[in-house]
Amino acid sequence: MTKAEQQYKAAEAKLETYIGEHHLRHTQERCIILRHICELETPFCAEDVLESVKADFISQGTVYNTLQLLMSARILQEIHRPHPGN
Repeated sequence: MTKAEQQYKAAEAKLETYIGEHHLRHTQERCIILRHICELETPFCAEDVLESVKADFISQGTVYNTLQLLMSARILQEIHRPHPGN
């Protein structure tokens, strides 16, 4: 099992627990987004995720909402990077 697959399985289990505790729906789109995130090897921004799921026809709103959900579930952590020139 690759590192990305291991990360996905652990994150998926954590997401399932969070979804169950908060009475949310399990959706295929959330799983696809999570899988793509686990395959990224460097820090990323929302636009990177949008680009990676483009072929799966997942809307921008779904990506942003899922990123927020993953942060609420403590699967992702937001990092603020300084803007160039600051």
